[in-house]
Amino acid sequence: MKLHYFAQAAPDADDLLLADAIAAGKVPRGCLLGGVVASSLIAIGRKPCKSCSGPRERCGGDPREEDDDRAAAIEQLREIIGDGELISEMNAFLKASDDTG
Repeated sequence: MKLHYFAQAAPDADDLLLADAIAAGKVPRGCLLGGVVASSLIAIGRKPCKSCSGPRERCGGDPREEDDDRAAAIEQLREIIGDGELISEMNAFLKASDDTG
């Protein structure tokens, strides 16, 4: 399970959470966001594309939100997921996306 597949040609075939989000039409067919992140954002009523820093030319996703909206989404995710290794990985991912965005 990965937080994103930006450096890959396609998502891992075993990312069933992402496959479900694509099948439900919650993310575009070319989505490169990890299923755990996408499904967590969907669970709190957010559109995954709005906080993703992925390559839109490859995924076909909607534009990102302003930083204030992204910060609120990140905080909501932290409340749902709690502390642990996944949070550390997500923090690194979000820091990297802030550095590039």
